[in-house]
Amino acid sequence: FNRARYLHCLLQDLAGQISELGFSYELLIGDNASKDDTADIVCRYQNQLAIRYVRRPTNVGAYHNLSQLFE
Repeated sequence: FNRARYLHCLLQDLAGQISELGFSYELLIGDNASKDDTADIVCRYQNQLAIRYVRRPTNVGAYHNLSQLFE
C-alpha cells in the first residue's frame, strides 16, 4: 500500500535480470487501493515483464489483499 517507489526499484531490477531466470514466471501485484502512482509504475513495466495486476477499489488489509490475489 502506497509503496510505488519501492515497486519501481524492484521492477527495474527484475526487468534487467529476468532473462537470466531460464524459466517462465508471472508477477502478481495486488494494489490495495494505493493513492500514489503504483498503477503508473506497473503500466511502465507491463511490456517488459509478465505482470498480473489487480487493483482493489478499497483497502481490504494486507492479509485479504494477498489471499485474494493468490485465489
